[in-house]
Amino acid sequence: MKKGENQEGSLKLSGLEGNQLPVSLCMIVRNEESFLPACLASAINYVSEIIVVDTGSCDNTIEIAERFGATVVCIEWSDDFAAARNEGLKLAAQPWVLVLDADERLDESPLQIWEDLLANQAFAGYYVRLCSWIGAAITSERQLEPAKSYISDAVCRLFRNDPRIRFTGALHEEVATSVSELGAQRLGYAPLTVWHEGYRPEVVEAKGKRERNGRILLQAIGRNPEDAMLQYAMGTECFTYGNWSGAAAWLGPLAQSLKPEQGYASDLLLKLSHALRLLGRPDEAETWARNGIERLGFADFPDLYEALALALLEQDKNAAALRVLQQALELGLTPAHYSTAPGAGSYRTLFTSGLANERIYEWENAWNNYMRSVSLQPAYMPAWERMVLLGTVDGRYRQRFLGAAAEWAIAEESGKQSFQQIRSALLERVADAGFMQTDDGYKDERSDLVINGLVLAAFNEEDDMHILFWRGLFSVQQGRLEEGRLLWEQLPENDERRAVYLKALELRGVEAPGVWAPATEQALLRVGAWRAWSAFRAASDSAAALPPLQWCAVIRAPQACRAALRSTLASGSSAPARLAAGVLAAAAADWRAAAGSFGAAATDAAAAPWVARAAAAGLAAAFAARARAALPAPACAALPVLQIEAELKLRAVSALFF
Repeated sequence: MKKGENQEGSLKLSGLEGNQLPVSLCMIVRNEESFLPACLASAINYVSEIIVVDTGSCDNTIEIAERFGATVVCIEWSDDFAAARNEGLKLAAQPWVLVLDADERLDESPLQIWEDLLANQAFAGYYVRLCSWIGAAITSERQLEPAKSYISDAVCRLFRNDPRIRFTGALHEEVATSVSELGAQRLGYAPLTVWHEGYRPEVVEAKGKRERNGRILLQAIGRNPEDAMLQYAMGTECFTYGNWSGAAAWLGPLAQSLKPEQGYASDLLLKLSHALRLLGRPDEAETWARNGIERLGFADFPDLYEALALALLEQDKNAAALRVLQQALELGLTPAHYSTAPGAGSYRTLFTSGLANERIYEWENAWNNYMRSVSLQPAYMPAWERMVLLGTVDGRYRQRFLGAAAEWAIAEESGKQSFQQIRSALLERVADAGFMQTDDGYKDERSDLVINGLVLAAFNEEDDMHILFWRGLFSVQQGRLEEGRLLWEQLPENDERRAVYLKALELRGVEAPGVWAPATEQALLRVGAWRAWSAFRAASDSAAALPPLQWCAVIRAPQACRAALRSTLASGSSAPARLAAGVLAAAAADWRAAAGSFGAAATDAAAAPWVARAAAAGLAAAFAARARAALPAPACAALPVLQIEAELKLRAVSALFF
């Protein structure tokens, strides 16, 4: 294969020799055959030279690099990323250097932008926007958006080819320090974006990054125990893998002497605040977030305001948290020089504001904030999930959700295409919540039309099997059992959903089924086979805690089934477990048992304030219900419904699944 052809040998590359940009692409690689072609293809039009330093590949990495016209040099790996990168810099012949990793992709941008950057004599280097795909984003204790989350940071990847500019750091190596030493104003910000795949969980595991990085950092710290950058890198590693105590242990001492001019200062405080909160030390988390905003000059960093707000919420300082979140919204999007996650100062902050509203029972404000969140980012599933959660236990919000879903299902032509990304996921949530079940008294004539619209919008015409499945499921949930069965019978035999859901439907009216297979717990719950589902869980040795939406579906089960369901789910002595038991007892109209459970939760010294508050409201609602039961029917009918009675499920579910 000739130099300059692509890896299939069928399409000639644009050719390094013909490129006019005076840039050397410098990389270090090892066994990167799966990532390298896309990386090189993304950069080929912006560089005149490719230098690849290989540290021991035993796959086709070297051959792929050579097909792209790269100069490849092989060195022995010494557990030092900076040393390997600097070997590549020594070979660069062009006036400028671009640094990429094999698992990165350079976003396409006009050549004029590059020409202007390289012609600017004021700068010796540029920060670019590095967006790293991750498993999940942290906004509270739960993980959100598992497939689509990323964090962005400003990293120096484009700089002049100058022997004074070299990388430092055995791991998380950086070059910005040596560029800035050429002059305080020599670093600029380039409108260039690089997408990074290397933090995805499957990539981390396949490459053994966690073990490798820990080994390298411990060795480097052993050689340089006072190196603050290495200590920060170790704290960052701990944070990345959820080792909150390790993160706090490494980052905490650094924070004591932190200076705003240290490039990692804002990120260190952000990570330290989150880690301390997740360790159950929200007062310390609040202190460090405030220090960053008020003392160290990071008053324009929305992410740090969010960290402060979460620490305040954990201390039940809800009004203060809302004020802080409003400040974040007023700041808007995070400036480019900060490490951030999408939505800070925007849709994510609105979502967190909605959670804070729920804490103080401002349901209308909460709903409005969730709606504002999805109006800014229609694909933001956490806000949609919260709206489904509220709608599952309150008919008012069920109707509003259906209205919102109907609007977005037809909004593609109005520039709302991003809603497409979550349509099928939203169907899953609606199905799990039993949102379309009509035997709880909630009914909306638009329901069938809206959900059918979502089904059609979620799939292409060729996805007729998916359309059959979802139409069948929602027909069953609306009580049209025969219609659902006929739709599922049209699924092909090799579609596993066919057997699973037909069996679940068969068990819907069975009192004590002996065989569940092939029906699954989720299928039994979705079709409303309540007794079969309860027996399934009772017989299971490994029944997991129900996700919030499925739990809400249970408390909306038909009255005749609720007593059996209570014995399945109402267990445990913690305050949340007792609150849950009280809600289930109330759903079954067993107000004596509900009062006992609510009272135990409300007086539990270990209860979180919001759990105790919801339990106290539940206790009052139980007393009110028992008082009603003692009155003659005419007198009972004349009594107004108390707010705590109307909001019983809302308050409890919000507290349980915050």
